[in-house]
Amino acid sequence: MMNMHLSESTMNILRNRPLFRENLGRSGAGVWYAGDDLVIKTNAPGTLKRAYDMHSFLFPSGLSPEALHYESGETDVLILRRLEGESAVSKTHLSDPERLSHALGNEAFRLHAVSAENCPKYYLTNEWNERFSAKSFDELEFDPSYSSFLGITEKDQAYEIAKNGIAHLSQDTVLHGDMCLPNFMLNDFRFTGFIDLGEGGIGDRHYDLFWAMWSMNYNLKTNKWSEAFLSAYGREKTDMEKIRVFASLVSLGI
Repeated sequence: MMNMHLSESTMNILRNRPLFRENLGRSGAGVWYAGDDLVIKTNAPGTLKRAYDMHSFLFPSGLSPEALHYESGETDVLILRRLEGESAVSKTHLSDPERLSHALGNEAFRLHAVSAENCPKYYLTNEWNERFSAKSFDELEFDPSYSSFLGITEKDQAYEIAKNGIAHLSQDTVLHGDMCLPNFMLNDFRFTGFIDLGEGGIGDRHYDLFWAMWSMNYNLKTNKWSEAFLSAYGREKTDMEKIRVFASLVSLGI
Protein backbone atom coordinates (compact mmCIF):
# COMPACT_ATOMS: atom_id res chain seq x y z
CA MET A 1 0.00 0.00 0.00
CA MET A 2 1.04 3.59 -0.51
CA ASN A 3 2.34 4.92 2.82
CA MET A 4 1.54 8.58 2.25
CA HIS A 5 -1.42 10.91 2.47
CA LEU A 6 -3.42 11.15 -0.74
CA SER A 7 -5.68 14.09 -1.49
CA GLU A 8 -9.41 13.68 -1.92
CA SER A 9 -9.14 14.41 -5.66
CA THR A 10 -6.55 11.64 -6.05
CA MET A 11 -8.65 9.18 -4.04
CA ASN A 12 -11.67 9.99 -6.20
CA ILE A 13 -9.73 8.92 -9.29
CA LEU A 14 -8.39 5.74 -7.68
CA ARG A 15 -11.85 4.61 -6.49
CA ASN A 16 -10.50 1.96 -4.10
CA ARG A 17 -8.32 0.26 -6.71
CA PRO A 18 -5.68 -1.98 -5.10
CA LEU A 19 -2.19 -0.41 -5.16
CA PHE A 20 1.00 -2.30 -5.97
CA ARG A 21 4.49 -0.79 -5.68
CA GLU A 22 6.91 -1.10 -8.61
CA ASN A 23 10.52 -0.53 -7.61
CA LEU A 24 12.26 1.05 -10.62
CA GLY A 25 15.40 2.02 -8.74
CA ARG A 26 15.10 5.76 -9.33
CA SER A 27 16.20 7.78 -6.34
CA GLY A 28 13.35 9.70 -4.74
CA ALA A 29 10.76 8.45 -7.20
CA GLY A 30 7.94 5.99 -6.64
CA VAL A 31 5.75 4.11 -9.07
CA TRP A 32 2.55 2.29 -8.18
CA TYR A 33 0.07 0.36 -10.28
CA ALA A 34 -3.53 1.11 -9.31
CA GLY A 35 -5.67 -1.80 -10.41
CA ASP A 36 -4.90 -2.89 -13.94
CA ASP A 37 -5.50 0.44 -15.69
CA LEU A 38 -3.69 3.26 -13.85
CA VAL A 39 -0.11 4.18 -12.95
CA ILE A 40 0.75 6.57 -10.11
CA LYS A 41 4.11 8.32 -9.99
CA THR A 42 5.39 10.28 -6.99
CA ASN A 43 8.50 12.39 -6.54
CA ALA A 44 9.82 15.55 -4.90
CA PRO A 45 7.69 18.71 -5.20
CA GLY A 46 7.71 20.20 -8.70
CA THR A 47 9.61 17.38 -10.34
CA LEU A 48 6.69 15.80 -12.22
CA LYS A 49 5.23 18.97 -13.74
CA ARG A 50 7.18 18.63 -16.98
CA ALA A 51 6.12 14.99 -17.32
CA TYR A 52 2.48 16.00 -16.87
CA ASP A 53 2.82 18.78 -19.46
CA MET A 54 4.52 16.55 -22.03
CA HIS A 55 2.13 13.63 -21.56
CA SER A 56 -0.82 16.01 -21.91
CA PHE A 57 0.67 17.45 -25.09
CA LEU A 58 1.47 14.13 -26.78
CA PHE A 59 -1.58 12.09 -25.76
CA PRO A 60 -3.84 13.49 -28.53
CA SER A 61 -1.25 12.31 -31.09
CA GLY A 62 -1.44 8.75 -29.78
CA LEU A 63 2.17 8.86 -28.59
CA SER A 64 1.67 8.88 -24.83
CA PRO A 65 -0.63 7.56 -22.13
CA GLU A 66 -3.32 9.94 -20.95
CA ALA A 67 -2.35 12.10 -17.97
CA LEU A 68 -5.40 12.10 -15.69
CA HIS A 69 -4.20 14.12 -12.73
CA TYR A 70 -1.26 16.11 -11.36
CA GLU A 71 -0.89 17.77 -8.02
CA SER A 72 2.03 19.20 -6.08
CA GLY A 73 2.29 19.62 -2.33
CA GLU A 74 4.61 17.88 0.10
CA THR A 75 5.16 15.51 -2.82
CA ASP A 76 4.24 15.47 -6.51
CA VAL A 77 1.61 12.99 -7.66
CA LEU A 78 1.01 12.13 -11.33
CA ILE A 79 -1.68 9.67 -12.45
CA LEU A 80 -1.52 8.15 -15.94
CA ARG A 81 -3.52 5.59 -17.87
CA ARG A 82 -1.60 2.33 -18.08
CA LEU A 83 -0.51 1.32 -21.56
CA GLU A 84 -0.90 -2.11 -23.09
CA GLY A 85 2.15 -4.27 -23.61
CA GLU A 86 5.70 -4.30 -22.26
CA SER A 87 8.72 -2.10 -22.64
CA ALA A 88 11.21 -2.62 -25.46
CA VAL A 89 13.58 -4.34 -23.02
CA SER A 90 11.22 -7.26 -22.49
CA LYS A 91 12.57 -10.69 -23.47
CA THR A 92 10.06 -10.89 -26.33
CA HIS A 93 11.22 -7.67 -27.93
CA LEU A 94 14.96 -8.10 -27.37
CA SER A 95 14.76 -11.55 -28.96
CA ASP A 96 14.17 -10.03 -32.41
CA PRO A 97 16.55 -7.04 -32.65
CA GLU A 98 15.94 -6.41 -36.35
CA ARG A 99 12.19 -6.09 -35.91
CA LEU A 100 12.74 -4.05 -32.74
CA SER A 101 15.15 -1.68 -34.49
CA HIS A 102 12.60 -0.92 -37.19
CA ALA A 103 9.82 -0.36 -34.65
CA LEU A 104 11.96 2.04 -32.61
CA GLY A 105 13.12 4.00 -35.64
CA ASN A 106 9.59 4.38 -37.00
CA GLU A 107 8.21 5.64 -33.67
CA ALA A 108 11.12 7.99 -33.03
CA PHE A 109 10.42 9.58 -36.41
CA ARG A 110 6.70 9.81 -35.64
CA LEU A 111 7.43 11.68 -32.43
CA HIS A 112 9.83 14.07 -34.12
CA ALA A 113 7.28 14.79 -36.85
CA VAL A 114 4.90 16.33 -34.29
CA SER A 115 4.74 20.11 -34.66
CA ALA A 116 6.65 21.93 -31.91
CA GLU A 117 4.38 24.98 -32.19
CA ASN A 118 2.21 24.15 -29.18
CA CYS A 119 4.72 22.02 -27.30
CA PRO A 120 5.35 23.04 -23.68
CA LYS A 121 8.19 25.55 -23.74
CA TYR A 122 11.01 23.51 -22.27
CA TYR A 123 13.96 24.53 -24.44
CA LEU A 124 16.54 21.77 -24.19
CA THR A 125 19.23 23.25 -26.45
CA ASN A 126 19.35 26.32 -24.21
CA GLU A 127 19.75 24.03 -21.19
CA TRP A 128 22.65 22.12 -22.79
CA ASN A 129 24.43 25.34 -23.74
CA GLU A 130 24.03 26.81 -20.26
CA ARG A 131 25.33 23.70 -18.51
CA PHE A 132 28.30 23.31 -20.86
CA SER A 133 29.35 26.96 -20.68
CA ALA A 134 29.05 26.97 -16.87
CA LYS A 135 31.92 24.51 -16.38
CA SER A 136 35.58 24.57 -17.30
CA PHE A 137 37.36 21.56 -18.74
CA ASP A 138 38.83 20.67 -15.34
CA GLU A 139 35.42 20.76 -13.67
CA LEU A 140 33.91 18.24 -16.08
CA GLU A 141 33.90 14.54 -15.28
CA PHE A 142 34.27 12.06 -18.15
CA ASP A 143 32.43 8.73 -18.42
CA PRO A 144 33.38 6.89 -21.64
CA SER A 145 30.56 4.34 -21.20
CA TYR A 146 28.29 6.85 -22.96
CA SER A 147 30.59 7.55 -25.91
CA SER A 148 33.01 4.68 -26.50
CA PHE A 149 30.55 2.85 -28.78
CA LEU A 150 31.04 5.79 -31.17
CA GLY A 151 34.82 5.76 -30.83
CA ILE A 152 35.06 8.62 -28.32
CA THR A 153 37.28 7.29 -25.54
CA GLU A 154 39.23 10.27 -24.17
CA LYS A 155 38.09 13.35 -22.26
CA ASP A 156 40.10 15.74 -24.48
CA GLN A 157 38.49 14.23 -27.57
CA ALA A 158 34.97 14.49 -26.13
CA TYR A 159 35.53 18.08 -25.02
CA GLU A 160 36.75 19.21 -28.45
CA ILE A 161 33.81 17.54 -30.22
CA ALA A 162 31.35 19.11 -27.78
CA LYS A 163 32.94 22.57 -27.89
CA ASN A 164 33.05 22.66 -31.69
CA GLY A 165 29.58 21.20 -32.20
CA ILE A 166 27.28 22.59 -29.54
CA ALA A 167 26.77 25.92 -31.33
CA HIS A 168 25.39 24.06 -34.36
CA LEU A 169 22.58 22.27 -32.53
CA SER A 170 19.03 23.21 -33.46
CA GLN A 171 16.00 23.79 -31.26
CA ASP A 172 13.04 22.90 -33.46
CA THR A 173 11.94 19.34 -32.67
CA VAL A 174 9.69 17.77 -30.03
CA LEU A 175 11.93 15.45 -28.00
CA HIS A 176 11.31 12.64 -25.57
CA GLY A 177 14.42 13.64 -23.64
CA ASP A 178 15.20 10.10 -22.41
CA MET A 179 14.65 7.92 -25.47
CA CYS A 180 15.98 4.70 -23.98
CA LEU A 181 14.44 1.30 -24.66
CA PRO A 182 12.56 1.03 -21.33
CA ASN A 183 10.55 4.12 -22.33
CA PHE A 184 9.14 2.59 -25.54
CA MET A 185 6.00 0.55 -24.80
CA LEU A 186 5.20 -2.18 -27.32
CA ASN A 187 2.57 -4.88 -27.56
CA ASP A 188 4.20 -7.64 -29.63
CA PHE A 189 6.18 -4.95 -31.50
CA ARG A 190 3.09 -2.75 -31.97
CA PHE A 191 3.87 0.62 -30.42
CA THR A 192 1.46 1.73 -27.69
CA GLY A 193 3.19 4.88 -26.40
CA PHE A 194 6.16 6.62 -24.80
CA ILE A 195 6.46 6.76 -21.03
CA ASP A 196 8.65 8.82 -18.66
CA LEU A 197 8.51 12.13 -20.50
CA GLY A 198 9.89 14.19 -17.62
CA GLU A 199 12.98 15.25 -19.60
CA GLY A 200 11.07 16.18 -22.76
CA GLY A 201 10.78 19.48 -24.58
CA ILE A 202 12.06 21.19 -27.72
CA GLY A 203 15.57 20.67 -29.01
CA ASP A 204 17.76 18.91 -31.57
CA ARG A 205 16.46 15.52 -32.80
CA HIS A 206 19.91 13.97 -32.55
CA TYR A 207 19.72 14.00 -28.75
CA ASP A 208 16.92 11.42 -28.84
CA LEU A 209 18.70 9.49 -31.58
CA PHE A 210 21.86 9.32 -29.49
CA TRP A 211 20.00 7.95 -26.47
CA ALA A 212 18.14 5.37 -28.55
CA MET A 213 21.39 4.18 -30.12
CA TRP A 214 23.20 4.09 -26.78
CA SER A 215 20.35 2.14 -25.19
CA MET A 216 20.24 -0.36 -28.07
CA ASN A 217 23.98 -0.91 -27.71
CA TYR A 218 23.62 -1.30 -23.93
CA ASN A 219 20.65 -3.67 -23.98
CA LEU A 220 21.53 -5.71 -27.09
CA LYS A 221 25.27 -5.83 -26.22
CA THR A 222 26.19 -4.74 -29.74
CA ASN A 223 26.10 -1.63 -31.90
CA LYS A 224 25.28 -3.60 -35.06
CA TRP A 225 21.60 -2.58 -35.04
CA SER A 226 22.16 1.18 -35.05
CA GLU A 227 22.10 1.34 -38.84
CA ALA A 228 18.77 -0.53 -39.01
CA PHE A 229 17.35 1.92 -36.46
CA LEU A 230 18.59 4.98 -38.39
CA SER A 231 17.38 3.54 -41.70
CA ALA A 232 13.88 3.09 -40.29
CA TYR A 233 14.02 6.61 -38.86
CA GLY A 234 15.25 8.10 -42.16
CA ARG A 235 18.99 8.16 -42.80
CA GLU A 236 18.67 11.36 -44.83
CA LYS A 237 17.35 13.14 -41.72
CA THR A 238 20.30 12.24 -39.53
CA ASP A 239 23.78 13.66 -39.01
CA MET A 240 26.27 11.32 -37.32
CA GLU A 241 28.46 14.24 -36.30
CA LYS A 242 25.61 15.70 -34.25
CA ILE A 243 25.03 12.30 -32.64
CA ARG A 244 28.74 12.32 -31.71
CA VAL A 245 28.32 15.78 -30.23
CA PHE A 246 25.62 14.47 -27.92
CA ALA A 247 27.66 11.38 -27.04
CA SER A 248 30.43 13.76 -26.03
CA LEU A 249 28.17 16.07 -24.04
CA VAL A 250 26.55 13.21 -22.15
CA SER A 251 29.91 11.56 -21.44
CA LEU A 252 31.00 14.89 -19.90
CA GLY A 253 27.95 15.01 -17.67
CA ILE A 254 26.07 17.73 -19.57
